[in-house]
Amino acid sequence: FDKWNYTKINNSTSEYKTILGNIVNITTTIQWFEKMTNISFANQNLIMNPSSLKYTIEIKKYPFESPLNHLQLILSAELESNNDGSCSEKDFGETSTGDNSDYIKIQIDKVSLYGRFIKRGIIDSKISPVTNTLLDSDLNSIQTNSKSQSYVGINVNYFNERVYLDPDFSVLLNGNSVSNSKSICKSNNKLS
Repeated sequence: FDKWNYTKINNSTSEYKTILGNIVNITTTIQWFEKMTNISFANQNLIMNPSSLKYTIEIKKYPFESPLNHLQLILSAELESNNDGSCSEKDFGETSTGDNSDYIKIQIDKVSLYGRFIKRGIIDSKISPVTNTLLDSDLNSIQTNSKSQSYVGINVNYFNERVYLDPDFSVLLNGNSVSNSKSICKSNNKLS
């Protein structure tokens, strides 16, 4: 989306609004959590870790051509280092915490960006399942030793009025650096 109208709600919460095609209203509320906090979304209790951002996305009046169609909202996450000797990796899957969500983890050296995508949304005032799809190969995401990017599609069924979605992101410091077979590292040798 090219143009967002920004409103600061308070020191930890901001709101961004845009209109797509003079019909579809999209409002994104971003809340920063400095300490561990319990929240609720779609009758599900979630723990927000320190240094995490929660996005609440509301999409209103999307002009579906048919009730059989669905909408895919694509979010991009990216992490970059200015250290030329870095290693990077990324991973996507279902969380093991039992909170019915998927995750994306992008790591460069000991720093990682962790995204959680809940498999529920509020569609026309009802709690409904949503699915999440990794789109890196479809959208040619970037992965080098010092930059890693990922795309996740949140798939929403047809709705009449509005949908609410609630992904969140955290920046984590890991005790261990990147070191497995999925890693991309810069070789110091001329031959590799």
